[in-house]
Amino acid sequence: MSRQPGGEGGDIHVTIYRFDPSTDAAPRYEQYSAPRTKYMRIIDVLEYLTEVKGIGIAYRSSCGIKKCGTCGVMANGVPKLACYEAAQDGMTIEPLRNFRVIRDLVTDRAPYQEKIDSITPFLVRDSQPGKFPEDLRHSQMIERNRFDQCITCLLCVAACPIMESNPSFVGPAAATRAAALLEDVRDAGAEARLDTLADEFGLWRCHMIGECTEVCPAHAEPALAIQRLRRRSVKRTLRAMVRRVGGGHRP
Repeated sequence: MSRQPGGEGGDIHVTIYRFDPSTDAAPRYEQYSAPRTKYMRIIDVLEYLTEVKGIGIAYRSSCGIKKCGTCGVMANGVPKLACYEAAQDGMTIEPLRNFRVIRDLVTDRAPYQEKIDSITPFLVRDSQPGKFPEDLRHSQMIERNRFDQCITCLLCVAACPIMESNPSFVGPAAATRAAALLEDVRDAGAEARLDTLADEFGLWRCHMIGECTEVCPAHAEPALAIQRLRRRSVKRTLRAMVRRVGGGHRP
């Protein structure tokens, strides 16, 4: 439900990317205006245009409180959550970069889902817990919790310059999920995940530019996640080398 106009005065003017591949030969940009309201966000503009003005702009939205991660858009060229980013006069709103456009601001998340599925994105147990709740200390789970802040908004993927040139790269969102599981003392699936991430489109494609962490609204630190996975991968390789030569110092 859109907020009622009033409280601020004047209008906010925005330019919105429009494209329906089923009917349009090419994308276009259209200009719209909405009454300015106090604390107005991008989502308020979109809701006003669709619900009050009846303009058929396609976009995603759900929670409205920066938790579900579905409302990502490009705002003046920067990945943002529409429910959280302040609306500004003269703003250009576009679909997230590095994704196929389904219609207008809605993008195809299927390629991300394929990447996340490839790293087994759930806890792998080698035995059933002896009791519930399990006896876990905060110190054992704090690092997992850091990466578990990810809300799968995919802003990090839209910000990643490597994804633009190498779309097969596993990407920061899937890597963040893998790192969360890597830091979980209960998980027994690390070796298989590291095997998956060690291929030519895995961890080593990242150039550590850090734009993924810069845009992350949940402070899940995807660049740090990739660093942790790389460190674990290197240690695993060194241990294998030591075993092959028959002993020596264990890294």
